[in-house]
Amino acid sequence: MFNVEVGFQLYVCACVYRPPGTVTSTFTDQLPVSDLFDQLQLMDIPLVALGDFNVLGFAARQLDRRATDVFHQHGLQQHVTTSTRGDPASGNILDLILTSDDQPSGQLVSEVTVHSVCFSNHRLVKCRLGVPPTPPTIVTYSYR
Repeated sequence: MFNVEVGFQLYVCACVYRPPGTVTSTFTDQLPVSDLFDQLQLMDIPLVALGDFNVLGFAARQLDRRATDVFHQHGLQQHVTTSTRGDPASGNILDLILTSDDQPSGQLVSEVTVHSVCFSNHRLVKCRLGVPPTPPTIVTYSYR
C-alpha cells in the first residue's frame, strides 16, 4: 500500500493478492483489506485497490456474489469487465481494479484495457488514472 499526494488531495493505492480458493466468510467478514476499506471510507480518502483477487463466480466473466457484496458495501466500483485469465470470451476475471469513485472532477479510473503477455497465464490490465498532473516547479536563475 502506498499514498499518492497530488496538490492537496491524498490517494491511497493498495495492491492485493488473494490466493485461489473458494470465497468464504474469512474473505467477507475477517479480511484485513475489508478493515482497510472501512478505515478509508471513514476518512474519506479516495482509494485504488488493484491486483489478483481470485474471486471468480459460477459462470465465466462473473465475480463471486459475496465478494461483490463486500465491494458494494464499501462503496467500491469494479472497473475490469474483460477476462484476465483463460479464453477472452469464456475465461475468468481474476484481476480487479476497485475504486471509491466519487470524484467530482470525473472518473478516477478510465480506459481499462486487457492485453495478452508472453510471461504469464494472466493478462496485463492497464488503465488511465484521472489524477491531475502536478504542475512543474519553475526555477529562474539570473547570471551576470
